[in-house]
Amino acid sequence: MMQKCINSGFDEKQKVQAYRLIAKTQLELDNDSLAQNAIVSLLQIEPQFQPDYLTDPTRFIEVLQEIKEQNNEQLVTSVSKKAENIKEAPATVVLLTSKELKNRGYLDLEAVMHDLPGFDISRSNGNLYSHIYQRGYRSINTNRTLFLVDGVEENDLWSSNVYLSRQYPLSNIKNVEIVYGPASTMYGSNAFLGVVNVITKEPWELIEPGKIFGVNARLTYGSYNTKMVDITLAARTKNNNISASLTGRVFLSDEQDLSGFPEHSYEPRELTDEFTTTYHNRLDITNDSLVGVFLASHPANGTFYGQNGSGDIILTDAGVNQALAYDNEVYNNAYIF
Repeated sequence: MMQKCINSGFDEKQKVQAYRLIAKTQLELDNDSLAQNAIVSLLQIEPQFQPDYLTDPTRFIEVLQEIKEQNNEQLVTSVSKKAENIKEAPATVVLLTSKELKNRGYLDLEAVMHDLPGFDISRSNGNLYSHIYQRGYRSINTNRTLFLVDGVEENDLWSSNVYLSRQYPLSNIKNVEIVYGPASTMYGSNAFLGVVNVITKEPWELIEPGKIFGVNARLTYGSYNTKMVDITLAARTKNNNISASLTGRVFLSDEQDLSGFPEHSYEPRELTDEFTTTYHNRLDITNDSLVGVFLASHPANGTFYGQNGSGDIILTDAGVNQALAYDNEVYNNAYIF
């Protein structure tokens, strides 16, 4: 009787409730396979269906969650902005689940990018922390890949840069969807190379059936006095009408001192023949027109420069040393930004 109504008379909302009733009935009769079939049909109509955690049987909730987890491993929403099977999505997509993030031992979201095919990472530890390049396209900043959290753009409004560091808590990440290739039809110009969409967990996913409070936390301690706290709290009302979650992350580390390496050394530089040649190449004036402009407002000879027999303006030894002193002031943090 119910199946006839589903086939001919019910709308989608009524079909969902009908399959829900069939599944609960079959579970009471210990017909697990028929119950699973009903739940699969239910989720095909409404992939994001949520049970009533206060009134639905625990067995029904458990089976529903198991099937949803299996389905979630195949569902993506970032390509067409609706839930669809990853094999049927009209784009190349990589889907990372929270289980995979945990099993791989990632400590932050930036580390995930290092393992993704088609991504090149240049970590500078500076203002942008890392520059992330997708599909071989290199630019000054990370501004050709769109970064989303639950479908909301995270790229800087003015510069379009992605400030992807270690600030995103992994304890609240459900999936990470990576779309390869231009997606500007759906998202605009920033999605020139692709889209990275971080899907966070709903509060109910963090709370066990029959409970009103849930916690997911990660605490780590490591070398270089590294400490990290990553925690998500979730709660809901008894009638399940209101739910909320709060996420926070703290990361502290001395990290490796890179100043011992020549390319990262900020000690005052000593004058060498190489530096002397560099300063002469960059600061000597040998172009006749530029020499004329310079002499129009400066005397022919000074403490830091002089004019040679060819009429060129050449740095003196004092000028070379002064140029080095100016550079060392910058290296010694004389200028604070």
